[in-house]
Amino acid sequence: AAVFGDKLYVGNMNSEMQGIDLKKKDVKWSYVPKRAQPFYSSAAVTDILTGLFTKRHLLERAPVLLAQVRARGERASLLLAYLDHFKRINDTHGHPAGDKVLKEVSRRLAASIRGSDTAYRFGGEEIACLLPSATGSVAMRVANRICREVAATPVETGPGGPVIPVTLSIGVAVLSPEMTSWGDLLSAADQALYQAKSAGRDRAVLFHERR
Repeated sequence: AAVFGDKLYVGNMNSEMQGIDLKKKDVKWSYVPKRAQPFYSSAAVTDILTGLFTKRHLLERAPVLLAQVRARGERASLLLAYLDHFKRINDTHGHPAGDKVLKEVSRRLAASIRGSDTAYRFGGEEIACLLPSATGSVAMRVANRICREVAATPVETGPGGPVIPVTLSIGVAVLSPEMTSWGDLLSAADQALYQAKSAGRDRAVLFHERR
């Protein structure tokens, strides 16, 4: 079994590999050999490269978590982090070096969030973090700590390999009473991320709704 993109491929030496769409919830387990089923479950939840949770897992978990937060009358925040100039890193140093950078940045980010927080690989160079019971000030402290830890030390890509400086831009959004869905929170974090990039990158920006 092997994962490429959003598909798990299963098969053997005497049969054609079959691609199973990991984004679909109605996978028929009879198509998946028993020995591959644990791998399928893990691949659907955990990103193979970074070890973070997958985007699919976030999209399934976020609405439930936010509904629970609302029911308790609490706040929650979303961080949307972007690895600055990642395409340039890949183009200059090659994709293997880029993979090592992404893996190390993910490790530093995961070490910088609180124990109750969860991190997800949201896209190629984007990482999302759900912060339950986090106000804007708490979320900004976490986001600024992530920025500092990621930028503090260039990433070593191996013996003889390049040493690459890295920074993150982070958009921060807090669940507000006016937000009616998970999509509203994601949109707010995305707008804040755009502001962080426009302001020069290597920083966190908190979303403020225009009135």
